[in-house]
Amino acid sequence: MYSLYDLAQADDGFKRPSVTFEEPAGVRREQARSDLQGFAVWGRYAYVLLGTGGHAGTTKDPFDSALAAIDMSTGEIVERRLTSAGRSLIGREPEGLAVNIRNGRPELCFGLSSQPSAESELRLANVFAVDTLV
Repeated sequence: MYSLYDLAQADDGFKRPSVTFEEPAGVRREQARSDLQGFAVWGRYAYVLLGTGGHAGTTKDPFDSALAAIDMSTGEIVERRLTSAGRSLIGREPEGLAVNIRNGRPELCFGLSSQPSAESELRLANVFAVDTLV
């Protein structure tokens, strides 16, 4: 279930959402288990980042990171696509989503964590942007 609240309602305890909708069927279609890694709202659309980490990006172990746009007025998926951004990253894992305004235009930014080497415990942050929103 997704709910959008107006920040002006914070003092009232967020009792009534502005918009509520169920997660549409098909958002997680490729994955038996696909973790919600981030979400953002722009206009009438809710954007979600899904996926798990540690995949090799091969036929036997494909990336499962996906971006989806959901029309909040209908609860329907408007667009959904797998992304192979950051395919060369070691330990690639989806980690967050935001809308950024650059030169007056919105872009959807999503994070992928990685490691400098397979043996390293250090985690690195990598941010990718898509300038075409639904």
